[in-house]
Formats: sequence, structure tokens, C-alpha cells
Amino acid sequence: MVEGAGVRGVQRSAPGSRATRLELFYDLIFVFAFLNVTTVTAGNPNVAGLIRCLVVLALLWWCWTGFAVLGNLVRTDQGIVPLVGFATMAAAFVLALSLPKAFVDRPGGLPGPLVFAAGYFLVRISETSIFIWAGRRNRDVRRRWRLFALPPLLATSLIVVAALLPQRLFDGTAEGTVRLAFWLAALAVEYGAGLRLPGTGWTVLSAGHWAERHGQIVLIALGEAIIALGFAPTAARLCR
Repeated sequence: MVEGAGVRGVQRSAPGSRATRLELFYDLIFVFAFLNVTTVTAGNPNVAGLIRCLVVLALLWWCWTGFAVLGNLVRTDQGIVPLVGFATMAAAFVLALSLPKAFVDRPGGLPGPLVFAAGYFLVRISETSIFIWAGRRNRDVRRRWRLFALPPLLATSLIVVAALLPQRLFDGTAEGTVRLAFWLAALAVEYGAGLRLPGTGWTVLSAGHWAERHGQIVLIALGEAIIALGFAPTAARLCR
């Protein structure tokens, strides 16, 4: 997909390349988001809450995977990519902060579901834009760029529909079930498009980079989890 990626502003990666320091910074933002996923189910620990937690986690993982693939194909610390990356990380940070209100809009502040949808859209469309820009000399990419941009647009639209669903149309738990169905549809669109759309496949340029990226995200996630566990007793005493 990135044939001819050595264009102005984007430098193609190479076999044997390693993860950059900027990618470690990206991981910190995503790990913060992963840990915040628990707040989605903290106030509603049931089957529906668990499904919501897994759906949000899968969408976040899809965003992170996009950055991992991007770092395997192009240099994330050269050209315009760092500028786009920092802007995207700002959107990802807002996305992480909106997680406690991703499904239900609570009083006070901005509408959580719409903020989540906006942050998710900015993260995914930024990744897609860099892929299209990097491969713009590839005839297949130029011809199918709308197909590449369609999944994040459609998935975000489904999340927005779930957020704007009128409460008066449903009674009891039916409202939450219908909203969750739209989220599941958004998840199916993203993963289904990644598996089925022609031209979305990619070649691992550096197996070492790919393994290192996954090792880093697991290591940072474990470290953050241990820190959170360490602070939990202190936070509990302060709340008494």
C-alpha cells in the first residue's frame, strides 16, 4: 500500500527499523485510555457493562494498531508525521478523558458520547490520511482512497447516532440495548473493513519493529497498572 512512500514530508521505513521515541509517547496516551476503560463498567458491573467495556477496548486497540502499522511503514519521527502525530495524540487524550461518559451523557460538562465520537474520528481519519498521503503515488491507493476513508466515517456516524438516539423512543433497558447495538455495528465496520476491503493489506517491513511495538505497549500497560494499584489504597483513604 505504501509503494512510493518516499515522498516529500513522509519517509518510508526500512527492514530492520526499530521503534522511535515518539511511538513510546503515543503508547503512554493509549495506555492511559486503556486504564480509563474500567470506568465504563465501574458504575454498572453487569453483562451489558462488560460488553461495553470490551467494545470500547476493541475500538481503542484498533486505533493503536493503526499507529503501530504506520510506524512500520513510514518514519514517525521525520517529515510532517510528528506534527500530525502530536495533533492526533491531543485528540486521543480527549478521547481517553471522555471514556467515563462514552455511553451515557451525565450532567455537567460536554456531552460525553459526542466528545468520544469526535475524538475517535480525528484519530482514525488522521491515521487514514497519512496512509493515503504516503501511498499517493500508488495507482491502487489513488483509485481506492474513498474505500480507505469510508470505514472511520461510517463507524463514527454509528457512534453519533447512538449518542443522539431519542430517549422517548424506548423504555427501560431497551434504550441501552439499542445504543449498544450501534456501537457493535461500528466495531464490526472497522474490523470487517480491515479484513475484507481490497487493498487494505500491508507487508511487515520490519518484524523486529512490529514485535517491539507490541512488547512496549504490554510493558507500559503493566507498569501503569502496577502504579494504579499502588495508589489505590491512598486514594481510598482520602475518600473516607
